[in-house]
Amino acid sequence: MSSVEIEFGLENAANAPASRWELPREEPPNGLQNPALVNMTKGATARLIAHGSSATQAAAQAHGMVYTMIQRQVGMLAFIDNFKMLGVVFFAVIPFLLLMKKPRMMSGEVPVH
Repeated sequence: MSSVEIEFGLENAANAPASRWELPREEPPNGLQNPALVNMTKGATARLIAHGSSATQAAAQAHGMVYTMIQRQVGMLAFIDNFKMLGVVFFAVIPFLLLMKKPRMMSGEVPVH
């Protein structure tokens, strides 16, 4: 492997998200063009306006509500991924546990003070 390949790999690893569900905050998610998401945001904005918020404040609150809902779902997906990974690790350790032997019991008195 050349030094250019190593540097390129390290650069990509440093800029990669911590998990597959993490989105960079600078870029808006592609789902903003999703009609269901737009309808959900508009409906939440209308409900917030009906309950006394200004239009600007209601739009910001609706976007915050949608963002919070997405973050909850992302958190659940990350939890499921971690749970699956722990299951794989535990099942990988089982053969090593079966290969271990019991320690021999010492005969005679046990030295204690």
